[in-house]
Amino acid sequence: MVVADSYGNVVHRGAPSQQVERLLKELIKWYNQNKKKYLPMVLAVVVHNQFENIHPFQDGNGRVGRLLLNNVLLKHDLPPLNIEMRNRAQYYAALQAYETDHNIRPTL
Repeated sequence: MVVADSYGNVVHRGAPSQQVERLLKELIKWYNQNKKKYLPMVLAVVVHNQFENIHPFQDGNGRVGRLLLNNVLLKHDLPPLNIEMRNRAQYYAALQAYETDHNIRPTL
């Protein structure tokens, strides 16, 4: 899946369709193996960012990814997050930092 901006520039390439199912299963396995090892915010960020990198759907990946992020937080008795429109540029930059450098700090 390729995501382009309004000018046609590629801003993200999701996983090849033949790898999506395997990658999602690996993500679930990673979460289950690490849910007691890492802080909930770290778990939520990794799950969210990795889901966004896999980008399994033609549309709605951001909404589903943010639902996953909040689901992890709620499972660990933390309140859900809302990424406000005024912070979207920072949010997208944080996702880009994760995609290019596997850096979760901007998202945290």
